[in-house]
Amino acid sequence: MGKGAKPMYHQQVLTDEEKLEQANWMVQQISGNHVLDIGCGNGLKSIYLGREGKFVLGIDADTDQIKAANQHLKSEEKEIQQFVTFEQANFFLKEFNSTYDTVMLQHVLEHVADIDTFFTKAASLVSETGKIVIAIPFGKTAAKRTFFLQELLDLQTDEVAMSQLEFFHGWIGVIYERGLDQRMEWSADLQQKLELAFMDKEARYAQVNKDLLHRLEIQQEITAQLEQKLIANNSMQSANDHVKQDYLREKKEKVLLQKELYDTYSEHEATIKKYRALHREYEGLLTRYHNLKNSKLGKLTTKYWQLRRRKRGNK
Repeated sequence: MGKGAKPMYHQQVLTDEEKLEQANWMVQQISGNHVLDIGCGNGLKSIYLGREGKFVLGIDADTDQIKAANQHLKSEEKEIQQFVTFEQANFFLKEFNSTYDTVMLQHVLEHVADIDTFFTKAASLVSETGKIVIAIPFGKTAAKRTFFLQELLDLQTDEVAMSQLEFFHGWIGVIYERGLDQRMEWSADLQQKLELAFMDKEARYAQVNKDLLHRLEIQQEITAQLEQKLIANNSMQSANDHVKQDYLREKKEKVLLQKELYDTYSEHEATIKKYRALHREYEGLLTRYHNLKNSKLGKLTTKYWQLRRRKRGNK
């Protein structure tokens, strides 16, 4: 790891099945009719409880999440809307005027730095027979903190104690209740639960790694096939380049030959035109000659020259 580099941890990403499992588990732990959903997100869990007649206050520091929650609530019947309220608020700063039968914290605590102050305030909002229902990631995350088993046990106070702790595939479910006689302590049963959870997580990671290796082998095979196709395409491209060059060369030679033929034809055409002009001129002279010869003057002239030739011949 380079100087100043920070360790990178796997970000817990739940599958759709695990998200449904988590939501179902949390709503099943609800007791009483008044619920505080801290970090309510898009509000679907709060709305689900509202459909069952629970009075729910959902708060979240994220304005966009509260907007989404209110949009979901608008699509519900008016009767259900009366049971659910969403509010954009910072839990540390918000003042509450009542207590709740159940306080829900779904993937909230791992994002809190001052966990003692946060949890103490959450516990103060629980009614005398109420509870805190928590879901947090199991293992290292990219969030502010990672919870270990002893830290969860240490969150117990004189007011609230841990009544239930369950390990799931990618998360931990914890319940703290008021009115319990004693705190939950480290025990052989609890340690066995933790070890089984680690074994299950290790097996899941091993399967994930196996799947990734299999996918890597497939990708490597696909890459090798693509490389072979690329080599073949390059060879074909090279051959095509030669063919293209030969074609261009032949085309150039053909153009030059056509130009030569055209020039020769042009010269012959010019000669033919000159011959035709001379021929027309000859025919014109010949016609004029015959016309002159057959005229009276022409006949007299012809006889005159014939007499002169005979006289010269007699001498």
